[in-house]
Amino acid sequence: MLKLLSLLLLTYLLLGCISNKTPQESFYYLLDAAPMKEHNNTAGASKEPTKTYIKLSTVRVPDYLQQSNLVLKLDNHQIKIANYHFWAQDLSESIQRVLMRELNAASPGVIYTQQCVKCAELIVSIDHFYPTQSGDVLLSGTYTKVSVDKSQQQVRFLLNSRLEKGGYDEAVVVMRDLVSKLAMEMGILQSSY
Repeated sequence: MLKLLSLLLLTYLLLGCISNKTPQESFYYLLDAAPMKEHNNTAGASKEPTKTYIKLSTVRVPDYLQQSNLVLKLDNHQIKIANYHFWAQDLSESIQRVLMRELNAASPGVIYTQQCVKCAELIVSIDHFYPTQSGDVLLSGTYTKVSVDKSQQQVRFLLNSRLEKGGYDEAVVVMRDLVSKLAMEMGILQSSY
């Protein structure tokens, strides 16, 4: 009797592990899905005016963005981690790469780079970067411009946009657009270096 009961219990447990559901598909997103061709800044260097170099430091992101899952801000001040939607690359590096490309494309005469000695520096710190349950996408934080003489100017930014349909696919496109808008804002203010 005990053996029969044990066998039935084991069978029940094994049947519970078998599921008719197809496992949910995972999605991976690139922030810079359409890479731009890098411009060769050395062509015609003797004819070009002197270029200004600015170091774009590693972008700082909060702890909740230092993982591969996308996040969604719920209306009650909570962050929900997506189970099947992931960043394909480190988000901090992706944001830095997008900013660098956008700034270099929009700023002739200025070259933004990751490494530079004795040049101005741009430090970006992200506080919030996510879609919300109510359909907004938010990017906020600060960027600090450090001149060659080490004087600093810090600027707070808050950029947001509205999702039309919703979903992570659209949210990533809007997030990329917000990073482009941030680069445009920073590029306009770069003249004070």
